Amino acid sequence: MFKDLKEVWGWGKQELLLLESNEAATVMNMVLYSLTELATWDRKQEELVDRSFYPWDDATRRPFHANRRNYLRYEFLANEFIAALHSQPLSVKLKSTLKRLFLLGA
Repeated sequence: MFKDLKEVWGWGKQELLLLESNEAATVMNMVLYSLTELATWDRKQEELVDRSFYPWDDATRRPFHANRRNYLRYEFLANEFIAALHSQPLSVKLKSTLKRLFLLGA
């Protein structure tokens, strides 16, 4: 958890002047970490990790926290696009383009 908080969430890189602000930022990082883990707790490993970009990666390895976070970002972004374009059907080409954009954003 400590490594993920430092590398993924940027824990310790806050540039805040007040002690209370630093304490609040630390607590917020821990809460966001926990919520990310809880939100993806029941997801399958195949859902969380797309190893097509990393063919050398071990397929049996469990997902990193960054994989879980990227999965949530992708899902939130996809839901926003679907909600915005709900009244119009999406073509296959548009769906594939949006998927590539989501992967860039995540």
